Amino acid sequence: MTAVVPAHIAVNGVRYAVRSWGSESPLVLQHGFTGSSALWTVHAKAWAAHWRVVAIDLLGHGASEVAIDAARYAMAPTVADVAGLLDALGIERCALLGYSLGGRVALAFALEQPRRVAALILESASPGVAAADERAARAAADEQLAARLERDGISAFVEGWMAQPLFATQARLAASRRAAARAQRLANSAAGLAASLRGLGTG
Repeated sequence: MTAVVPAHIAVNGVRYAVRSWGSESPLVLQHGFTGSSALWTVHAKAWAAHWRVVAIDLLGHGASEVAIDAARYAMAPTVADVAGLLDALGIERCALLGYSLGGRVALAFALEQPRRVAALILESASPGVAAADERAARAAADEQLAARLERDGISAFVEGWMAQPLFATQARLAASRRAAARAQRLANSAAGLAASLRGLGTG
């Protein structure tokens, strides 16, 4: 199966990019921060035999629109956007899989619209930070990251992001896989990622 070119769907005043494979029961995928729907291409090759796989580029990521107002990235409008995308795709109920940032969105969507979620799969996802002081510290750290993105650009940011201990095990991947992951992250825009950090960060 070759990579699927994303289609664009307008919902609530912004344009989202969506890739889809297969034709069975719907499985909706949401990537993590610095990711995109392209992240799921390898998985979709296996899953499309059993599912209608739909992968969303979250706002500010991949080929989706870059809205400048960080408030547009907040959880409530993001959840409303996911609902609008499902409506536009004719999906009344789905299995929902989210990784990291996408997992947090998936969890919020499941809490807000439980009848639309047949199954919920979360990978490396957190509902957020409970303590007010820790939340403020995380928001400040995210603001620093957003400012670095705007100051240094996407290439320098991705280099620093991938150097985190969190990603150390990826050194065991084939060079071609690492290069593909890096290229996918570099395809994002600095403005989109910065706005995502400010509007939808864990803090």
